[in-house]
Amino acid sequence: MLTPLLASSDAWLCRSDRKGEYSYHNHLDSVTNYSFSEDDIAGFTANKEAYMRASDSTYFYEMRRRSDTVDMSWDEVYHRHRELFRVESYKESVNNTDFDIDVDGYDYVMRLLSMELKFDYERKIK
Repeated sequence: MLTPLLASSDAWLCRSDRKGEYSYHNHLDSVTNYSFSEDDIAGFTANKEAYMRASDSTYFYEMRRRSDTVDMSWDEVYHRHRELFRVESYKESVNNTDFDIDVDGYDYVMRLLSMELKFDYERKIK
């Protein structure tokens, strides 16, 4: 089932019964950094959702659970996303002059998390 979600925050993702669900939601450019937030990935992982897709004015992005996706608690995933952004995205912004942390920082984190937690992730320009 595809569940359209309209909310001013990502609070709906926290610790709910969404196992196996498919969801789609929109992001405001001013608050999303052009990819999934820490709330999005934490909810997707902890709630064992099958698929999540979101969009903003520039990109579509999606994540898809695999049979080997790692199970972690909401708090663990949430804080891991924040840690990777704080450390790895900032390192990348220093080492790569083409890297715009405001546009690519969360996307970079999601790519790292997709390898770490074994889920499929993709961001496409509209």
